[in-house]
Amino acid sequence: ESERAGLLASKIKRSPRFAQLLLNRGIDTPAKYLRWNLNSASALYSPSSLPDADIAAELLEAAIANGQLIFVCGDYDADGICATALFVRGLRALNALAEYALPVRGRDGYGLNRNEIDLAADLGASLLVTVDCGSSNGDVVAYAHAKGLKVIVTDHHKVSGDGPGADAFVNPQRSDSNYPEAGLCGAAVAWKVLAALYLRLGKAAPLDLLDYASFATITDMMQLTGENRLLCRLGLAEIEAWRRPCFRALGDISGVRGRPLNSKSVSFFMGPRINAVGRVNDPRYCAELLLCDDPIRCQQLAQFVEECNLLRRRLQSEMADTICARLNIAEARQKGFIFEAGDFHTGVVGIAAGMLASDYNLPCLIGRLDGNYITGSGRSAAGLDLHAALSDCADCLVNFGGHASAAGFCLCRDNLPAFLDRFGAALEKHRFPVPPLPVDYELKLNELTLGFAKELRDLEPTGQGMPSPCFLFKGVSFTDIRSIKDGKYLTGSLRQSGVSGKVKMTAFASADDIKRFELLSRVCDVVASLEVDSFGGTDKVCVNIDYMVAADAEQLRMLDAAEGIVSDSCGQVISEPKPEAGTLGASKTACDGSAGEIAAKSTVKHTVVDKRGTDAIAYVREVIEANASRPSALQQRGADRLGVIVAFDSGLKQFPADLKAQVALLTWKQWFGLEKHRSFSDVLLLDPPLDLEQMRSKGILDGTERLHLLFAPEGWNAVAKHMSLWRLTATDMDHAWARLSRWLSNHGGTYVFNTQDAQLRLLCDLPGNRQVSLAIAIMAELGLIAVEKAELTNRLTLEADGAAGREISWGCSLTFSRMGKWLASFKDTRRSLENCKTADISLFWRTV
Repeated sequence: ESERAGLLASKIKRSPRFAQLLLNRGIDTPAKYLRWNLNSASALYSPSSLPDADIAAELLEAAIANGQLIFVCGDYDADGICATALFVRGLRALNALAEYALPVRGRDGYGLNRNEIDLAADLGASLLVTVDCGSSNGDVVAYAHAKGLKVIVTDHHKVSGDGPGADAFVNPQRSDSNYPEAGLCGAAVAWKVLAALYLRLGKAAPLDLLDYASFATITDMMQLTGENRLLCRLGLAEIEAWRRPCFRALGDISGVRGRPLNSKSVSFFMGPRINAVGRVNDPRYCAELLLCDDPIRCQQLAQFVEECNLLRRRLQSEMADTICARLNIAEARQKGFIFEAGDFHTGVVGIAAGMLASDYNLPCLIGRLDGNYITGSGRSAAGLDLHAALSDCADCLVNFGGHASAAGFCLCRDNLPAFLDRFGAALEKHRFPVPPLPVDYELKLNELTLGFAKELRDLEPTGQGMPSPCFLFKGVSFTDIRSIKDGKYLTGSLRQSGVSGKVKMTAFASADDIKRFELLSRVCDVVASLEVDSFGGTDKVCVNIDYMVAADAEQLRMLDAAEGIVSDSCGQVISEPKPEAGTLGASKTACDGSAGEIAAKSTVKHTVVDKRGTDAIAYVREVIEANASRPSALQQRGADRLGVIVAFDSGLKQFPADLKAQVALLTWKQWFGLEKHRSFSDVLLLDPPLDLEQMRSKGILDGTERLHLLFAPEGWNAVAKHMSLWRLTATDMDHAWARLSRWLSNHGGTYVFNTQDAQLRLLCDLPGNRQVSLAIAIMAELGLIAVEKAELTNRLTLEADGAAGREISWGCSLTFSRMGKWLASFKDTRRSLENCKTADISLFWRTV
């Protein structure tokens, strides 16, 4: 629209091309441009406009004035974690007593829960504040009131009914709300409440905390229009100054520091790392990072965050690969959706579903098998309303929720066939037209100037409601192409017919499709964004390819061929891939056969028999029967011919009396303590040992002919549960010490705990009493605290030499080092057994 763009450009003193980008986004008058381009905090709406914000500020002021503990409850995603850190930091800046709790996804589920209420009450809190949750937790709010707590709910999720019944309910989604910006994220609502408190106390609004609110707004994919845009512009500028050590460390670990910061830096690189911790671990570590001001500690915590992100990516890829390996795509296309259920990790089912939905352009539901239930997440494909389809199947579901593109669900396994029958039909009912790919306008490669590419930065922040500019380049070809980042991405140059020279290009998300459809050797039409590449110290324009299609008429047949479909020149299908039966799980393959085959191999020494997952009692009977007809050098030993090894005494109880008379039932501890001459011809390991190397180095396998590996999944779980009773990491110790030292400091360096285990577990925020006892012992061993034990009390005294301020090396503790070795042994054992084929068990067992 050259005429309109030129007119707007002349009035706002921008280039016509930039003015066209504004027109495409609804900014078509100078007045709208001025509002859109605001960069002053004075333009933010008054927090008092939010319902109950002033009531919340009054309750907070009273709690601070009376020296009462304020307890903050958040959520496990980036919005909830940022909101928690923001609120706690803002309260502590006012010298308020503030503690916090975050739910663990697999343990506590979503939203405010009673565990958090109990923790707040036991620590003596008088006021509980929720951030990014609580709108739908009326029963838990009532439970908090019954515990004597006053409750402030700050949230941004949709409200059902009259709300949760809190003493103050701050949510722009309330039906009676007149706040001009209903699309605030949870952290932004929390900031508004803090601002109301600061203004009530006669202080300036805490603008320095807008970095948390902007980070959450972008990561939570809120609309970047109106007040959200201004809030994010202010917050991104605060982050990019890199004054806060936590964001500096996060920027380093994600590789965005040192480059111009924009919304993409947050949404694609920094934000997912914060979300990853809540998916695969405990989100409190992220909150600790965002609350930390020690640069060294921030780097350590950022490294932990990165490890969680790598684990999340591995779990996500493994899940997608597992499903793809058994997926019958032709059958899935016929049904119109992908559904898989299995022993999947709860935290990554949603993003794995998103990967598959994107790859196959089909809605995808992935569920985790949990007893009689299947609980999971789904992602939609273009043109399908997933939430509406689930609504049509509501009578088959225990519960569900979400929106058109993403949803969560839970159903009984008995209802699965009925649900699958109805879900496909429901999807067909809720199709809507897919809008065309939005492209700002067509460009030629010779029109790309460095000045124009830099001017595009003024559109930031871009995202929901304010899309990044993208352009169409027709008839381009590729040259100098090479793979980067282990072959995942592509880089090279673009040429265009009739245009001299070439322009640098990169392909990230589109790289797989480019290689899959062999587009690099063709002339293509490309939709791409632009950026300034400063590699080598020289600024150059770079084209980032988002989508591309072959410019010839065989495009549809290429797509069909990639799916194994043969079509004629008119697009009619001639043949399709043959369907393969899908299964919910893959069975283990025994490498040494049944018990009958064991007897046939009686002359072979040092044989490993892999029967992982086999029913233990039935298999022990098979081995006894096989041994009865097989000569053995140890026959005179009677019961000692067969040793059955379990982890704990509880594992011995599952054996019937007649078997106990025929085998030697031992725990690991008993087995490792046997004399060497008490050998077994057959050793059956029902549970994985903590350290495989001990079996060889201690000589306890001397004379053994066969080693049988059973290792049922419940065996792994039992061992892991036992390990968790005393397993501690340096991060756990740092977290517990930070909370304990702060608590002691707030109580004059001394505090009396009447019931040590219960109160200290709550205070140190460690999951088990045994862990707390060990943590306290380690702190005392290093001289950080003195523990004075009495019959009913334990007096803990903080050392007077300022131990809380010095860097602590937990490795100096013999207790901590010993536990670390146990943990490493267990992890190595599990990794070697789960990741290797049986033939590779020669790592610890010599096979002849």
